[in-house]
Amino acid sequence: MLSRRQLLLAISFEELGSDLGKVVKTTVFMVSGNDFSVLNKVYKTIFPENAPARSTPQVMPFPSGILISVECIAIL
Repeated sequence: MLSRRQLLLAISFEELGSDLGKVVKTTVFMVSGNDFSVLNKVYKTIFPENAPARSTPQVMPFPSGILISVECIAIL
C-alpha cells in the first residue's frame, strides 16, 4: 500500500506520462546535515528497491522555513 507521500508523487509523475520507477537521478538539497538519517528513511519508503542515483548537498536556508527541496530527473 502506498503512503500518502508516495501516492502524491506517483500521481504527479503519471500526469507527466512517467512513474517513480523511471526516476534516474535525484538531488536533495538539505539545510541541515542532521536530517540525513531521516532523509534516508523517507527515501527508502519512496524508492524501496533500485533507488536512483542521488546527490545531497547541504545548502543555505530556504525561504519560508523549508528544510528540504528535492529535484528529480525521470525518463518520460
